[in-house]
Amino acid sequence: MIMRPSRFRQSRLATSTCRLHHFVLRHWKILSLLAFFLLLEVVYHVRSFRVDRPATDLDPPFHVGCQDPVLNTAPRANATLMMLARNSDVDGAVASVKNVQKQFNKNFDYPWVFLNDKPWSDEFVTRVQKAGAGVKMTFELIPTHMWGYPAWIDQSAAREKMDAMERAGIVYSGIENYHHMCRFQSGYVATSTTQQGFTNDDL
Repeated sequence: MIMRPSRFRQSRLATSTCRLHHFVLRHWKILSLLAFFLLLEVVYHVRSFRVDRPATDLDPPFHVGCQDPVLNTAPRANATLMMLARNSDVDGAVASVKNVQKQFNKNFDYPWVFLNDKPWSDEFVTRVQKAGAGVKMTFELIPTHMWGYPAWIDQSAAREKMDAMERAGIVYSGIENYHHMCRFQSGYVATSTTQQGFTNDDL
């Protein structure tokens, strides 16, 4: 490797600077004209895309804040608010119940039905009941035959299919409990809710 002295590099830099200086001196008129047109282009675009703000608000909101719903006089439907949850979902369940009660159900008092494939914890029941104080709540356990593998399913083959789908990048496909939930919600959910005294037409 050949190291050139710093004096040589400084000389080349000075030469390049000198050439640029002479080029500008020789062509300053053309460069000035180009700069002028570039400035005009910038000004034109700025003015073209400028949107003048109207003096008054042309589209004011219909209402500021929350309004109470318009309540009709028709008989209340034989219906329920149903939530499929786990004990670990207690924080989200409490937030959802508070929100629905505040924004909607305080005017109608529809009962709540909570479904879980595992026995409910005391913490979940206590906190959710507190969040929806004054409204009827039922905490039910999903029957075993509604949540899990049917007797005729080859569980080893099912696991292989889930693993294959997971390798293919299908979301949640490798989570066994997710498949049980989909099976339950595809039909058994109506049967389970009907057992609480609500007809299929009200779901």
